[in-house]
Amino acid sequence: MKLKKNLNLKIEIKVRELPHKLYLSWEAIKRNYRVYLGNKSDIFQLIDQKKNKGGVFFAKGQIQDKALNLIKKKCDKFAIFDEEMNRSMQNYLQNTSMLNFYKHMINLRYNKINRKSVDKFYCFNKDIFKSAKIIFNKKKNILIPLMGHPKEDLLKKKNLKVLKKHKKKIKKYYGDFILFNSDFYSLKDPKREIDSYSKIMEGTGDKKILNYDNKQYFKMIIYKHKTFKYFIKFLEEIDENLGSIKMMIRPHPRENIDDWKKITNKFKNIYVVAPIDDVTSYILASKGVMHNGCSTGISSLLLGKSTAYFYEKSNSSYKDFIQNDMLKSSIEVGNIRDFYKWLTSLEKNSNNHVKKNDYYKNFKKQELSCKIILDDLNKDAINRESKIETLKVIKRSKFFYVIKYLLSTKFLNFFKEPITIDPQIKIQNGIKKKERKKYLREFKKINGLKKKIEVRQLTENLIELS
Repeated sequence: MKLKKNLNLKIEIKVRELPHKLYLSWEAIKRNYRVYLGNKSDIFQLIDQKKNKGGVFFAKGQIQDKALNLIKKKCDKFAIFDEEMNRSMQNYLQNTSMLNFYKHMINLRYNKINRKSVDKFYCFNKDIFKSAKIIFNKKKNILIPLMGHPKEDLLKKKNLKVLKKHKKKIKKYYGDFILFNSDFYSLKDPKREIDSYSKIMEGTGDKKILNYDNKQYFKMIIYKHKTFKYFIKFLEEIDENLGSIKMMIRPHPRENIDDWKKITNKFKNIYVVAPIDDVTSYILASKGVMHNGCSTGISSLLLGKSTAYFYEKSNSSYKDFIQNDMLKSSIEVGNIRDFYKWLTSLEKNSNNHVKKNDYYKNFKKQELSCKIILDDLNKDAINRESKIETLKVIKRSKFFYVIKYLLSTKFLNFFKEPITIDPQIKIQNGIKKKERKKYLREFKKINGLKKKIEVRQLTENLIELS
């Protein structure tokens, strides 16, 4: 039986994570790694059933003590690969530099035990790296600076061939459209969003930091909600004047799509598309992209698309929350007049937007993050392991889920008023054979690799690639 180094990659929200994690898996397979890709529960059960110590576990966010003890016992390396901490993060701490904001986020998202236990901490930009150097003062050797987020590797010209068919299909079906990637979170009640956020963050970091964070985060949510209400009025004004170019709204996974459908039902030229597949194909198929602080704005800028940053110019609060770095490279749409000016440039297929786009200018020389990650891992002593022949997964009974639901906030809220923020759809319908094959087949074609890739479906939510 072949012994290989194992990588354990956890997926939380499939639509946002599967493509670039399959790409990292692909690059790792080329270097003779074995990769386990799946949800948290099945990955932990896999690690628990290992006989020997070996491999690397990649975490996204804080790991609870019991699970952390298991990782340290059964894996050679505990790596923090926090995709939420990227260069498009919205700094909601007023009058605070990005350096201090990232320091706050590291302390918020990881308690002392996690910070003490980590063997590798990947930094997706210079500010994260500088702030991590201060926090991990005595163990700076664990910090790995990356040129950008690993999902940006897929935006390189060669890798875009993977999305060629999907882009063509979208363009044929929808015609000319502006893509609006929403990032408002709260469409009805801001209080519900902060309650949901507090619940998610419960038990992370220090209580004092958490209380401070909740207050600051709530201010941002109030600002976002005001911007959302302004956006609805904005849509009412532009709907009749869009002409041949329509507007497609793609909600954030945290937003309720039914609410969006009700809002847009009265419009002729504005419609909603569910965020159930990778957004990059939609960016490529669009005439231009508009956003209000979403990380997809970075992707659009890197691809050289005409990218507009939407905000309410008459609301001076925008100065406290807007991402200035993104704004500098984007077209500012702070009112109706700005929008029509941008719309005219799209109709003329103008390329003037590229001149101010620093992201696009620097992207060509950006080194692949996946390459940096794997080059670094190759320097480490990581034990080789045999593959797990059978995995015994604990399946919960229907009774367990009924009790869990009855104890949940969602059930209790049912008696108060309809819930406004849907729980995020995570690994919806598992990791399907068709999905993974689409990417792996194209990666093989692009790189001219003849070697067979072995894929085993261990559970609905867990696959093995080698």
